[in-house]
Amino acid sequence: MLHTQFSRVCRCPNAKTCSSVFGRIKVDARFEKSVEDVYAIGDVIDGTMLAHKAEHEGVICIENIAGLDTHSMKKEHIPGCTYCHPQVASVGLTEANAKKAGHEVKIGRFSFIGNGKAIALGEPDGMIKTIFNKFSSCFITFNV
Repeated sequence: MLHTQFSRVCRCPNAKTCSSVFGRIKVDARFEKSVEDVYAIGDVIDGTMLAHKAEHEGVICIENIAGLDTHSMKKEHIPGCTYCHPQVASVGLTEANAKKAGHEVKIGRFSFIGNGKAIALGEPDGMIKTIFNKFSSCFITFNV
C-alpha cells in the first residue's frame, strides 16, 4: 500500500527533506526509496527532466507496486528535445560517448534541404545525424 506521495512539477528539484543529494531523491530500479513503500519518479530523481521520461517511470513504478513483472528503465533510450528555434533533438549516446564506450562508428548525415517538409515550412537549414556501430549496423544515436 502506498503511504507517501511526492509530487513536483518544475525545472529545479528541491527534495532536501527526502535524503537526497543535490535536491534529488535516490531510488532503486523500481523507483523505490530505501524506505519500504516510498516511491519517487520524475524531476525529483536523477536524470533528465522530461515529461515523457517521468510518464514512463510512472508506468514502471506502478507496475512494480502492483507486483507485476516489468522491464527496467534504459535511460540511453530516452529521447531528448529542446523547444527552441531551430529545434534540437537527440536519442542515444553522443558521438564522443559512443567512441569512449568502445564503439567503432559509422556516421550518416542528411541535410534538411532534401526534406520536402522542411522546404515547405521555409526551414531548409539543419540536418539529421545518425550514428551506427560500424560492424553490426546497430543504431547508437540520432540527432536533429
